[in-house]
Amino acid sequence: MDKVTKDDARRLSTDLDEKVLASSMHWTTAVKVWGVATKMFRDACVSKVAHLRVLDASPFEGVPGPTAASGRTSSGFTLTRRSSSWPAPTCRSVGAGCTR
Repeated sequence: MDKVTKDDARRLSTDLDEKVLASSMHWTTAVKVWGVATKMFRDACVSKVAHLRVLDASPFEGVPGPTAASGRTSSGFTLTRRSSSWPAPTCRSVGAGCTR
């Protein structure tokens, strides 16, 4: 684990994009692979379990994940991830419409 670099993380992201675009991997699989990899390295830095903490910093920190992972469903609708900067819908009272 300590031999993995930011360049390796960038290469994984690029490889996942290429596989999705070549239709050799479904976009949801690419998202799951990226999620497992980033979680594994995050745990290696900040896990509650002491013997899992073997790194001071994750090589995945600041590396953007695969962008082709916003692919298309079989129905043809484009799926995109919701930005965390968007405000969540709120409901003021029961029966009231939700607003942004």
